[in-house]
Amino acid sequence: MARDTPKGVDFTDLVVGLAAMAGCAITAWISTGYELGTPRRMGAGAFPFVLSLLGLCFGAAIAARAVLAPEHMGAPVRWRRLVFVSAAFLLFAAAIEPLGLLLTIPVVTILGARADPEARLGESLLLGLGLAAGIWVVFVKLLGLGIPVLPGEA
Repeated sequence: MARDTPKGVDFTDLVVGLAAMAGCAITAWISTGYELGTPRRMGAGAFPFVLSLLGLCFGAAIAARAVLAPEHMGAPVRWRRLVFVSAAFLLFAAAIEPLGLLLTIPVVTILGARADPEARLGESLLLGLGLAAGIWVVFVKLLGLGIPVLPGEA
C-alpha cells in the first residue's frame, strides 16, 4: 500500500529532482576549474558546464512537478538506482584526473549499470570500453580537449 505524503507532494520525484540539481550544481562548479574557452574554441570545462546547467534545469522541472502536480504520490523511492547512478557521477568526478579517461569510463559504466539488477558485468564492460573509445575519439582526437587519457596525465 502506498503511503501518503504531506501536502500532496510526490516524494520520489522531489528526491530525484533535488539529487539531480545537487549533482549538476557540483559538476558545474567543478567544471569552472577548467578552461571554459569561447563558443568557437571550447575549453575542457565548457561541455560539462553546459550539460550541468541543462541537467540543473531538468532537475528543477522534476522537483517543481513533484510539488505542483504530483501524479503517483507515495511511490517508493528506488534507492538502488539512485545510489548507483549518483555514485557513478561522483566516481567520475573523483577519478577522471588521477585515472584518466580510458580507465574511468569503463569503471563508471559498470558502476552505473549496477542500478539494474539484471545488468551483466561482461556487457557493461564492453559498453564501457566502447564509450571510452568513442569519447576519446570525439573529445580528445577530434576536438582536441585536454582530458587526461591515461593515469598520471593530469
